[in-house]
Amino acid sequence: MLKSQEQYGIFGYDAEQEETRKKKMAEKKREMLFWIGSLLLSFAAACVFFVQAWFRVTEHPRLSLPEDTVILGKGDPFDAMRYVHTDSSGKGTLILPEEIDTSSAGNKAAVYRLQYGKREIVRTLLVKVEEKAGSD
Repeated sequence: MLKSQEQYGIFGYDAEQEETRKKKMAEKKREMLFWIGSLLLSFAAACVFFVQAWFRVTEHPRLSLPEDTVILGKGDPFDAMRYVHTDSSGKGTLILPEEIDTSSAGNKAAVYRLQYGKREIVRTLLVKVEEKAGSD
């Protein structure tokens, strides 16, 4: 039997059979595209999940002081939280400096520590205590 006879039937072209064949092929294409799209979407979602997990695992806490030096007047209170910014995302423990004595003039150091795991970040703030204008 000739190939054209197999495709179109023995007695010639069968339009109804050809239309049915085209519909089946179109349906198979749609089904294949659906599965390919589903696989690509699943792969993209998995990639996003793993990238976010990687950043959470490798992200390190940060400790920063907006200023290196602070000038206070003699007798002014020192608020340690006012001079620190931290982004620890709950991963670390912030240790504030001991109370700074501002009853006497001079330079003092306020040491901030952020501990996470076996690591520690240390930042030092210089506190200059000066005599207030007009005081003896």
